[in-house]
Amino acid sequence: MRQGGWAHSTNRPPAPATRDELRRLSDRYQPSLDRDDPGGPSPWTPERWESFRTATDAALAALRHDLGAAWTVTDRRS
Repeated sequence: MRQGGWAHSTNRPPAPATRDELRRLSDRYQPSLDRDDPGGPSPWTPERWESFRTATDAALAALRHDLGAAWTVTDRRS
């Protein structure tokens, strides 16, 4: 046992490149929100959303690969 929980062979972290991409995507997402009207329409164009969606699809696939079959990563985007 390690501090904070059980050590298990399936507990492997995402690759550094995957972690970096997830951070970049998080930073990239922030301007999609209208701070003055959070429930309103996004200032992003449909093309920018599509580009972001493509990048997040790739990051999700990389995360699933890095974590392996012992993990279930759920995509809750609508």
